[in-house]
Amino acid sequence: MNKIFFLKPEEWSDVVLSCIKERLERADPLLMAVSYFTHKEIADQIIERIKLGKETKILLNANDLFRPQTIEETEVKVSAAVIKIIDELKKRENRGYCCCEIKTLWGNVSQYSVMHHKFIVSWNIDVCYGSMNFTHNSLKNNFENISVISDSNIVNSFLDEFDKLWKIASDLVIGYDGIRSFRCPSCWEENWIDFESYWAFCTICQKEFKITTY
Repeated sequence: MNKIFFLKPEEWSDVVLSCIKERLERADPLLMAVSYFTHKEIADQIIERIKLGKETKILLNANDLFRPQTIEETEVKVSAAVIKIIDELKKRENRGYCCCEIKTLWGNVSQYSVMHHKFIVSWNIDVCYGSMNFTHNSLKNNFENISVISDSNIVNSFLDEFDKLWKIASDLVIGYDGIRSFRCPSCWEENWIDFESYWAFCTICQKEFKITTY
């Protein structure tokens, strides 16, 4: 099966969302790489996969996952859709097993600035890819394209690319109070955020944070 959808504002969005949710429902295992992820219905579908014990690997662009408004402000916004998945993962981790892994890719692990892919690979079945991020705006308001391809050579190419990125990506660190790893938006250092004090702050540049969701 080979299909191409050209989205326009309010056109094809329901069809494309159903196409994505179908793959999230039936694929086992499933590999997902997406730059920007805020769509709560897609998050709910991933949570259902976790509950059913279906193997899932999610690769996110950390620069978009954690969004400071400006360097001067102290607020760091985190995707509420991702937080929903993390809350479910924390429950599973307490039981000693989880079928879902999330990794993030920072700009400084390779020559590339950001991980800008948007694709889902249904293992050995098909690949769904295009320009569309997993956001409400992308589905409802933007001009986007998305293709569903079942050619085995193309599917294998995406599997290989995902494997390469997965090997250089970092685990999304999760603690008792949620996400516990992100890059400081002020000095861009990683792994130097102190969560053990009364608030989060960067031990390199001393920037203090308030963490909220969007």
